[in-house]
Amino acid sequence: MRSRYTAYTQANINYIEKTMKGPAAQGFDSKEAELWAKKLTWQGLEVLNAKQLGNEGWVEFIARYSHAGKKHAIHEISQFICENGKWFYVDGKTLTDDLNKKPALTEKVGRNKLCPCNSGKKFKKCCGISK
Repeated sequence: MRSRYTAYTQANINYIEKTMKGPAAQGFDSKEAELWAKKLTWQGLEVLNAKQLGNEGWVEFIARYSHAGKKHAIHEISQFICENGKWFYVDGKTLTDDLNKKPALTEKVGRNKLCPCNSGKKFKKCCGISK
C-alpha cells in the first residue's frame, strides 16, 4: 500500500500497473492516471487498519492531497492478493471524501450488520474477518 502511494506521488504509473490485477486492472488508463497524479500535491498517507487472511489482505487508508488550492482525501478499503510472494491491488471501495468522517473499520459495527464498506456482505464475512 505504501509503495503504491509513493508511486502515485512520483507519477510512477508503470509501477502502479505492475502491482494491479483483476477488476482494478480492467480498463485502467495509464495516461489518464499519470496526468491525474501529476496535477495533485500529495500530502500524506494514513493507514487506518490492515487485515490479512491467507493470501488476501485489506487495507483501510486515507491519502491526502490538494488540488487547485483545496484539500481532498481518498478514503478507501483496498483489497490485495498475494501471488508468489508479491502483493497486487485487485479492488477498492471508496468510503468518503469527508475528512471529518470516522474511519469505517474502526467504528463499532455489529458482526451481523452490513459491512460499512458497502460490499453488501455482513461485517463478519467482509472487513470484520479476524486474522
